[in-house]
Amino acid sequence: MENVPARKLTICTFHALCVRILRQDINRLGYKTNFSIYDESDQLGLLRRIIPRLAACGSRVLPATPLHSGHKTGQFGVDSEL
Repeated sequence: MENVPARKLTICTFHALCVRILRQDINRLGYKTNFSIYDESDQLGLLRRIIPRLAACGSRVLPATPLHSGHKTGQFGVDSEL
């Protein structure tokens, strides 16, 4: 194997590499590069803050319901302005 200068190597986890690639090229899909990726705990916390607003409008949603719906479709997007 050829000796490669260390600065040309990328060593990271699979998820970190995917985020790096997304941030680099996501604008090609029409999205902004300043996105966040939430784990399940963060998603539930966000939903717990949003649900009272929905309840004020007369909607009734349990915190886990939107998460499961998002996972079924493979996409769960929430406007950062909420």
